[in-house]
Amino acid sequence: MVRSPLSNSRAPKSALGHLRAPQGRTGRLICLAAAATLAAAACTPGGASPMGGGSRSGDDPLVTKALPPDVPGLTSLADGAAIPPELIPGYLPPTDMGGGRFSRPLKDTNGTIEWWVTGQNDPSVEINWGDPAAYSDVPGVFTFRGANYRSSPAYGTPTVTQKQLQIEWTHPIGRVEAYDSIWPGAGWTGQPLLVNWPAATKQAMGFPDSLVAQDDFVEVIYPVFDGHVYRLDMATGQPTKPAMQGTCPFKGTGSVDPRGYPLLYAGQGLPDINGEDCPWRYRVFDLIQNRQVTTWNGSDPDAPRSGWGAFDSSALVDKTSGYLLETGENGLIYKVALAAQFDAAAGSVSVTPSFAKLAYKTSLSTRMGIESSPAAYRNLLFTQDNDGILAAWDAITLTNIWARAVGDDADATILVEPKIGEVGA
Repeated sequence: MVRSPLSNSRAPKSALGHLRAPQGRTGRLICLAAAATLAAAACTPGGASPMGGGSRSGDDPLVTKALPPDVPGLTSLADGAAIPPELIPGYLPPTDMGGGRFSRPLKDTNGTIEWWVTGQNDPSVEINWGDPAAYSDVPGVFTFRGANYRSSPAYGTPTVTQKQLQIEWTHPIGRVEAYDSIWPGAGWTGQPLLVNWPAATKQAMGFPDSLVAQDDFVEVIYPVFDGHVYRLDMATGQPTKPAMQGTCPFKGTGSVDPRGYPLLYAGQGLPDINGEDCPWRYRVFDLIQNRQVTTWNGSDPDAPRSGWGAFDSSALVDKTSGYLLETGENGLIYKVALAAQFDAAAGSVSVTPSFAKLAYKTSLSTRMGIESSPAAYRNLLFTQDNDGILAAWDAITLTNIWARAVGDDADATILVEPKIGEVGA
């Protein structure tokens, strides 16, 4: 498969990129076409010519051969384990620049990417999102487009008979005035989250017995521009709880903890609400107490970009390790050990975050910052930023695996799709 580059004209914000990733067996392939401005890419089985014309080198991990059967550790990879970067075809160790900084050349262009980590990263803890069908322990849509592949925007199976659509209910939400403009609705990706809570969790949150008894009850959780988090019954549109006040405008899609913990993670998109200053914050909400319980500062002294600390991205949480990965427009990738605890019987949930922060820049970077939501395959995290830098990272070690310039402001979210078998050039 080859995808041709698009022009440098701005692509729609809602466009999706396309990523193919390895399953860890011979004949399963990596190829990638980035969103917003697509870079040409191809996949080939082991031993085949990468693109027929050979316009890219065979050691490029984006135009790669399938993992050969004699790669050490291949058996464990077939069982779904994390992928050591050194097993990725074409991977080269980075250059150690000293002082905790590393670099490597950009792909297919002159220039380099340089990265460093602040805070404490523990590489002994495996982060591995695995199959998106197992992203959450509870049915629902827990992050933008559902899971780590960003390929599950809905769930369940409908029975379609009349083949007609109609509005079942509406619920009013507000707007804000900021930066000499009006910002209505939810903004950016703005996808409502859907959770089919277990009965014990509904009891812990104090829902009425009528909702606790409904096995098919689904709660809609929706942070929006007006600074509120709305909580509604999907069947009726009626509030399940009073709207939570985050005090500042949300922008993008929030994330509910995929372990089924009643915790909401949501990023602030504007530092102004109707003319009043709102310091940049990423916000965590306790859905039992129905209130904000902790934040972290987007105006981060460790950030490579100053003056803009928005969090438009929808976080991914690894339910096994309890880590949250969130990208910021301040140029940081946050790896957060949540240390979350939930006791349904006691009706309590808590979170005590600690941070490792990955910063990077390239020789082509002028703005930095990530607006799109990261996608992940096992431990491999994929991002693209305001400078058009598409990059792959090891979420365990916070090491860059490769990076390339795809052009323009690459804001669209990447989509992961594993493929089995040969893919022609």
